[in-house]
Amino acid sequence: MSEKIKTNAEYSPDQQKTERFDISSRKNESVNVTHEHQDRIGEIRGTIEKSGHTSEEISKDHHREKPPEANLRPVQIGSQLHSQALRQNLKKVQSNLPVYQRQFSKFIHNPKVEKLSDATGTTIARPSGLLFAGIFSFIASLAVLTICRYFGYEYNYLIGLASLGGGFLAGLFLEAFLKIVKKFSAR
Repeated sequence: MSEKIKTNAEYSPDQQKTERFDISSRKNESVNVTHEHQDRIGEIRGTIEKSGHTSEEISKDHHREKPPEANLRPVQIGSQLHSQALRQNLKKVQSNLPVYQRQFSKFIHNPKVEKLSDATGTTIARPSGLLFAGIFSFIASLAVLTICRYFGYEYNYLIGLASLGGGFLAGLFLEAFLKIVKKFSAR
């Protein structure tokens, strides 16, 4: 394919004769090679038939009982490798921290503390609760502040914290109520 194609001007008459001879001799060689293998076709077929298996033998091999090791479930190497790499990376980072930060990091990354933190993060810090806490606290504090100023009462700052907690609980109850309504409407 990558041969350079020569034009007629580049050929000499002697080269043309030798190339024609080469081409005709190559054709003869290929014919001889195919005839040589045609003589051995019977031998080749015999060897294939001896080494081959019938479909019945193959199906018997396929239905044999598997060894007990094959019945075991594969181990999830991915999660094991992930946790091992995380531990190694954590130790490497902790070794570069100052002593007090290293101790705090070891405490925070303790498996029991991490599980507790994840559980509280999914239950306590609900976005709906925090949203309603902020909104309700703002409205309630503004209303109580206006009433106190109008009637001359003294404003108690615990009202802001109480309205924050009340708004948070109202947000959680509203979220739970909406989930229940969605479940029953989906049926």
